[in-house]
Amino acid sequence: MKKTAALLWDESYIWGIMSMKALYGCRLPFEIIKSQELNNSLSDRYNLLYVPGGWASNKIKAIGESGIRAIKEFVSSGGTYIGLCGGAGLASKDGIGLLNVKRMPTAQRVPSLSGRVLAATSGHAIFEGIKDGLFHVWWPSQFIPEPDSVSILASYKEVFDDSFSADLSVGAVRRYGQWEEFERHYGINLDPSRLKGSPLFLEGYYGKGKVLLSLIHFDTPEDNNGHRVLKNLWNYAGISDEIEDLPQHLRFYNSIPEVDRLENLVEELISFGIENFLWFWRNPMILQWRRGIRGLECCNLYVIVKELCGLIKTSREAERYASQLSVIQSSLCPFLEDLKRLLFLERQEMMRSHLTYVHVENDEIRTLRDSLFSKSKSYGGKYKSLLGLIDSLFYDLIKQQQRMKDFNSNPS
Repeated sequence: MKKTAALLWDESYIWGIMSMKALYGCRLPFEIIKSQELNNSLSDRYNLLYVPGGWASNKIKAIGESGIRAIKEFVSSGGTYIGLCGGAGLASKDGIGLLNVKRMPTAQRVPSLSGRVLAATSGHAIFEGIKDGLFHVWWPSQFIPEPDSVSILASYKEVFDDSFSADLSVGAVRRYGQWEEFERHYGINLDPSRLKGSPLFLEGYYGKGKVLLSLIHFDTPEDNNGHRVLKNLWNYAGISDEIEDLPQHLRFYNSIPEVDRLENLVEELISFGIENFLWFWRNPMILQWRRGIRGLECCNLYVIVKELCGLIKTSREAERYASQLSVIQSSLCPFLEDLKRLLFLERQEMMRSHLTYVHVENDEIRTLRDSLFSKSKSYGGKYKSLLGLIDSLFYDLIKQQQRMKDFNSNPS
């Protein structure tokens, strides 16, 4: 049996969707798995484990001790591990320890960079066909590799003017402002020049296996360079086959009222934020938001609900999901009403005082934040419960779609 790649879905959400879309767009073969499928038989079916972005701390909790052992056994016996952003953090010494690499403490790094960067790249095979080093990063950590423990395949060379540091336009600050002044006001490092020469992409070994960790999001929508690297990575891991087009039955379109209602709810949330000057779209999947609000969480919720609805529309049995969608809607409606109230209060607070994730003087805002998201920056509260409800159905639909595609390609 030919081996393929596994995409580890747990705690990925928008980043898992972004990776899935990129891999399908590149026609790369893969299967989506969850932590309960991590076992000692991984090597029998896969030769590549791909872990998308997301909070590394949440991924570790989802995977558990048995999953960690399975990943280590898979790589040590010769498998390849590829981690993007949070997936890279998972494999660091701060995570499960596949490589002797630490993540730089938040206070020391530039923690909120997003957008286009120019990378200085090595002559590695994964960069074959790349004429420049133009890629994208989305709020990455920073690597601190132990000397001589890994190979640096790419590092920061320049950050483009159309990128953002927190909610500041890099180009605007370069022309008209002073980074030092904003850093004093924001209380964090913001100047992109601090990143020059810092590692972006590393390769090392764990046992017999290769480990590739990237802060570059090669899965960014419409990023030709990034997608070319993904193809090269699959080849590097020994997977050269391409997937066929989706079968006709997966292009079937249907809709039910429950789908339309869910889509309307999250579309209204995004419109609310735009109308109140809280965010705007950077690309088809990622928002840019004002500092201090839960913009990524709002974007995440919107994307996963829209993608869930899209999957149901391509199902010939859309009606069978009506009751599950109604359950989601019953939780989503009150959550969004409280969320929009929170966003409006935060919008007002921005005009009066300093507002961050952790600092707020308004008691009502603090109470709403704790209820909706908890005190954790990696989120919890009602949001985490709602996200789990949506993601569970979404994952079941993805697996069903993949099973139907596999059946179409290999009928008995």
